Amino acid sequence: MQSVYHIHLKRALRYIEENLAGDITLDGCAAAAGYSLYHFHRIFRMIFGVPPAEYIRRRRLSVAAELMLRSDMNLDRVAEASGFSCKEVLIRAFQRVHGISPTSYRRARNCLKLMPDISGLSPDPEDGFEVPLVPRIVALPPMTIVGYAVMLSRAEARDEIPRLWNRYNAEYLRSNILYPLPDMEEYDIGVSTRESGSVAYIAGRPVQRVQDNLGELVSMEIPARRYAVFTTPPSTHSTFVTTVQRTWDRIIREWIPSSPWPIDPSFDFECYCEASKTYIEEIYIPIMPDERGEKKDEDDT
Repeated sequence: MQSVYHIHLKRALRYIEENLAGDITLDGCAAAAGYSLYHFHRIFRMIFGVPPAEYIRRRRLSVAAELMLRSDMNLDRVAEASGFSCKEVLIRAFQRVHGISPTSYRRARNCLKLMPDISGLSPDPEDGFEVPLVPRIVALPPMTIVGYAVMLSRAEARDEIPRLWNRYNAEYLRSNILYPLPDMEEYDIGVSTRESGSVAYIAGRPVQRVQDNLGELVSMEIPARRYAVFTTPPSTHSTFVTTVQRTWDRIIREWIPSSPWPIDPSFDFECYCEASKTYIEEIYIPIMPDERGEKKDEDDT
């Protein structure tokens, strides 16, 4: 059931959508919701996790991205239609949020982390989002991954990992990785390793052998493991990144605490094929090896 806050915030969301291409004031947003400016800012951030000004910026960037993808508008017209004062402001905001230029995005057409229009839906981003949390179990041999790495705090990972993939896809960095595994030549893999509150993330490809000159690249060995494999729900170009993140959220929040298998917390990886344009990803959660590699006994749960 929606709270009174959700009902009131819908009015503010509609006000934002109706004025995205023009002037939006926070006073106007607060008035649409029926709150004081201070109360509106506090409640909006509590419900959405971002301040209202950041939400408005992300919505405008999302509209701009859709226009660049689906029309031949030049950047001046895209900026005007999405509420930016000029193309230079759009370019700076796009680069700051997504880590690539609008021109690079338009050329590569890679997926971005966008903010959809939810003015006609519940402001709760999880409402109606269902993920089948029944994995299949697979065994994989050891793999060598070569790719581009970033070191992040856990708080940074949610925004910075999509930025790494944006650069990886828009700048065609996968072409710098030689000797891909023949049966995984079209696939890209993102590997997360964790220790003491930080995350090392590699975006790259599984390879037959490590090339002689790595340059900016790094290599990583993944041990042979059994995995619980989850497939993200089908999505679109606009919703793919958000769908992946929400799938991860539910796996971490709901499945891992009650998993019948012992989980290896040191790493995991995700695998997808950008060229396929199916907007589906597989998430691999490693299962700790034990004597039998079987489920935990009932007495151990």
